[in-house]
This record gives sequence, structure tokens and C-alpha cells, in this order.
Amino acid sequence: MVIVAPEAVVNVRDYGALGTGLVDETAAILQAIRENIGFNPGQIIYLPAGIYLVSDRLAWRDLAGTWHAHLTFQGDGWDNTVIKLMDFAPGFDNPASPKAVIFTASEGRTSGPVDWVGLGEGNEAFRNDIFDLSVETGVGNPGAIGIDYLASNIGAIRNVGIRSGDGQGIAGLWMARRWPGPCFIKNVAIEGFNYGIRIGHAQYSVTFERLTLTNQKVAGIRNDDNVLTIHDLVSANSVPVIQNMASRGQITLLDGSFTGGSPAVSAIENQAGELVARNVAALGYRSAISDIGVVIPGNTVSEFVSSPVLSLFPSPLKSLGLPVQETPELPHDSLADSVSVADFGAVHNDRTRDSLAAFQAAIDSGALTVYAPPGGKYLFSNTFRLRGNIQRLDLMGCWLGFTQVNSFDGVKPLIRLEPGTQPVVVIERIGSLWDVGATTVPGTGIEHASPATLVIRDGGGACRTLPGSGPLFLENVSTNTMSFKSQNVWGRQLDAEGGAPANPPYIRNDGGKLWILGLKTERPNQVMETTGGGQTELLGGLLMPIEPVPATLPAFVNVESSQTLTYATGGPQDYQVQVRETRGGVVRELLKADVLPRGGASAVPLYVGYGEGDGPPPPPPPPGKSSGGAIVLVGILAAIIAVASHKE
Repeated sequence: MVIVAPEAVVNVRDYGALGTGLVDETAAILQAIRENIGFNPGQIIYLPAGIYLVSDRLAWRDLAGTWHAHLTFQGDGWDNTVIKLMDFAPGFDNPASPKAVIFTASEGRTSGPVDWVGLGEGNEAFRNDIFDLSVETGVGNPGAIGIDYLASNIGAIRNVGIRSGDGQGIAGLWMARRWPGPCFIKNVAIEGFNYGIRIGHAQYSVTFERLTLTNQKVAGIRNDDNVLTIHDLVSANSVPVIQNMASRGQITLLDGSFTGGSPAVSAIENQAGELVARNVAALGYRSAISDIGVVIPGNTVSEFVSSPVLSLFPSPLKSLGLPVQETPELPHDSLADSVSVADFGAVHNDRTRDSLAAFQAAIDSGALTVYAPPGGKYLFSNTFRLRGNIQRLDLMGCWLGFTQVNSFDGVKPLIRLEPGTQPVVVIERIGSLWDVGATTVPGTGIEHASPATLVIRDGGGACRTLPGSGPLFLENVSTNTMSFKSQNVWGRQLDAEGGAPANPPYIRNDGGKLWILGLKTERPNQVMETTGGGQTELLGGLLMPIEPVPATLPAFVNVESSQTLTYATGGPQDYQVQVRETRGGVVRELLKADVLPRGGASAVPLYVGYGEGDGPPPPPPPPGKSSGGAIVLVGILAAIIAVASHKE
């Protein structure tokens, strides 16, 4: 369980909930939500160990009925804290009119061209989090949904179980309102329901890791139009594990273990759209994959791509396959080992005060965890330094900025990790990096200058690393710019947006190894640049420029290095130059006209570009299509080429 600042916690027991599983506690939990949502971006509704019986939807609205985001449901562990729907609950009996037990929302709209008001929809569902609990939908509730989840940019469900008491119900996790994602779903187990997970709409991408699905009636996951990235999917089902149903849908799957299959169906049914699957085993199924009606032979898959692989130069026709490391998990410290910056003089939301001395004193106090009271804004005259004994800085949704106008200049960082005593340091829940004199923040929020491992999680943080710094893990992070120098980096669910007038790269990898599971960008910046012999592997991404892109601006740049890319674009604005690659001094470009259409946007199931010495020796270049340079379009298998031809 996460131990957090006492100032952030709203305990449902204080509202009369008992957690005995014997009485209806809907009113108490709803009152805790309604009296606290919308006031504090770091607010946590805490449900101690127990069984909380409910009879109605737990909707994220305030006392006036206005929808809000910025709320966390926090339990004591999915085996200990259970929200349980009553058997035969009124309103949960009609599959044609589904109803969820937990219903998150976007920030309160009062009007709009669609039913945002009635449905709690929107793209401002920031920081909707559900951690360490289970949801059970009881018996006799065939219209039930476990969690109807909406989140934007930074939002996570972690360590959560969703179960149907009798196998009935529409879906364990429903994400079909406007607009799901980007968000991160990790360590989630779903049992029963027609669908384990059902996702709709073409925006904005969802990233999953360590997902377990069992005993679904129709399919484990159904995707309509969205961009999904999945790592470590386990399924025990006789029905299809994944159905990709619509033409704009794109799924990237890394590591799947499927058992219990039926010989009548394939484990993955790619009925439309694009699919990349790597390291998949499907026992009992007809095959691991069927693609647009074509059964791909075999129950194990090393790597499958539903359309021809794209390359500008002769390259191995497969993804880089960089080593994957899990994000380090540190146990949360007791309050006895934690200090608040308020105890050292930091004043919540006083924008006339320099908070540097208070923050630095808290860090230098010797405490393992330093936290800030939630939802505040703090200004600093200079960089504050993480050093000494600190292993966790928890900023609880606070905004941080410099006292001087336009000080985020890309030179001076706001936070600097320096050598200390701890092998792993965590920075989490930064609300935003805020410049009092600018609407965007193109500079550096966090500088990694230590041999320790740094974890940045569940928050903002434009960051850069210095040579010799230790590994970096980014999980559920919204940022502006990131720059890595000769470093090992693992990123999960990255949201890069903001941008600057010169359209610099959101991500720079100079000589490092960069692995990204799920990326969403916004604004017409260059997305990524790999130089210095670096290696970059992007597994799943959605690029949303939303504004006109300069005609010569590439999304991805590779200079004498290696990068393999799986991504899609969305919306009417798009990159006319998708990839610019330099090899041996020769520059070639992959243009929008060379890639697959995704509505008016683009789909790139797999692009490969290997530098000298990376991967096995490339095969002789086959004849291919050329535009802006020699573009090689090669299928991984003859069957895939046939499927691609079928799609056209």
C-alpha cells in the first residue's frame, strides 16, 4: 500500500463506512467523494482493508453534480480492500444499458457539442488513479461493468482485481467514452464478464503491462479504433484473447502467454487495422493469430507484423528487441521516516515566497521520504538538489517553478539528483513544471547526475541525463522534452506535449539504449532523434500534432544509429516526413505517401533502421518502392505479404 501525506487522505471510515461487507455503504463512499473531489489535485479517497458493499455507481462528481478528475481511490491491497456490488442490484440487470461500479470522469464541462455533461466525457481526465483494491460485481448483475475508466495524459490503474461473482457482466474494464488515454494499466487481473477489457475511439492510446485475463465469454480484449500497447499479457480463456475490430485500431503486443484455447478460434483476431506481436505462445487455439480472415499457421510467434516492414536502408527486418527491465519498486516508508516540506517553512500556494531553503532543508534532514502537502504551487530561486539519504520525493500533484520569469531555459534544472547513499531514488507525482512567464516549459525540470537508478513516476518532469548517470525509469510521465546521454532508459506510458517555436525533438537519445512502451505526443514538434550510435525501440505510439506541421519537419530522425518504430498518427494534421535517416552520410526520407493510411492519418506497424554493427547482417536489398530515397518495403513472411495485398 502507498503511504502518503496525511493531509491528502480522506478515510471513508470517517464518513461512516465500516468495511464489514454486511451493510450498504454506497452513501458513505459517495459523500466522501462529493465533499472532497475538485478541491485538491492530490486528494486520495482511502479505503482501509475490508469489504465495502455498494448498491449504486460510485461516480466522480461533487456536491453540485459537476464532474471532476484529479482523484485517487487507494486501498490496502487487492486481497484486502474489496468494493463489492450487491447481488441483484437495481439498475445493473440490463446488458443493453450497462452500469459501472466505479465511474471516473473528465473535468467538469457545463456545455458542449456532445453529451459531455451526462457522460462525464472529455480530454481533461487528469490524474484519475485507482490503486491496490478489488472490485467485485456480485451475482445476478448481467449489466454490470467493474470500472468505467477515463483518464488523460497521466492516469493509472495499478494492482487491481476486477471479478464477476457469476461470470456475468458486460466488461471488467470499460474504456469506450470520449476519450480514453493516454493512461497506464499495470498489474491488473480480470475474471469473468463478456469482455475483460473493451476500448473504443481512435484517441488517445492506452498502455498495459502485466495483465491477466480469465474466463471471459466473448473476448479478453476488444479494441475499436484505439492504439494499444501491451506487455506481459497472460490469458486462460477458450475465447479469443484479443480482437482488433476497426480499421484505425493498432495493437502492439510484447510477450503473451495464452492457455485454455479452443481449436475453433485463433488467440488473436486482427479483423481490421494493424497488429505487431512478439514472443507469443497460444496453447489449445487453432493458431496464435488470424489476420483479416487469414489464419497464420503456428501457435507460437517470434515476431509478426500485419503489413510489410518499412525501411530506408537494408536492415534486419525485425524490431531491436532491447532488454526489458522492470521499474524498481521501493516499499513506502513509514511516517516516522518521512518529513513534510511544510515542517521546514515551505508555505502551500504562497507564490511570493522562495521555497528553495525549505525544500533543501527537508532533503538534507536525513529522512528517507520528503513530501509536499498536496496540490500546492511552490517557486524556487535556484536548483534544489536531491542528495544524502533521500530515496523518495513525493510531490503529491504540486506545481513547481522558478521565481524568475522564463527561467526554464534548458540550462538550469529545477531538481538535480546528485550522488547520495541510496541505490534507487524515486521522484513521483509532480503536478507540473510551471514557468511564471511562459505558457510552455521547454527547459529541464529534472537533471540526473548520479550513478544511482532514478525512477520518475506518475507526474510531469522534463528531464535530461548527464554522462555517467545511472539507469532511468520513466513510468506514467507527462513531459515536454527529454534528453539522454549514453544511458539505459526504460519508458512506460510517456505523454510528450507542449512544444517550442523551433519544434525541437521531444526526445533525444545520444548514444544510449532507449526502450519505450507506449508514447503519445501532442503539438507539431519533432518526436524523436537518435544519434551517437544510440539504439531506440518504440513499441506503440500515437502522434497527435493537432496543428499544422512544417512540411520539412520529420517525426523521427536517425543519424548513424539504430531505431525501430511502431506507431500511428491521428487527426487531420500529420507529418509529411515520417522518418529521416542518415547512414554512411546518405540521407533518405520516409514520406507520408509511403506509409499506410489510418483515416486521414498514418499507420506504421514497424519501421526498422539499423546502424552499422547492430543486428545480424542484413539480407540483400530486394526491389522496392522509392520516394525521397530508396524505401524498402519487405514482408516478414510470404503470408504477411499476401495479407497486406489482401488489405489493399
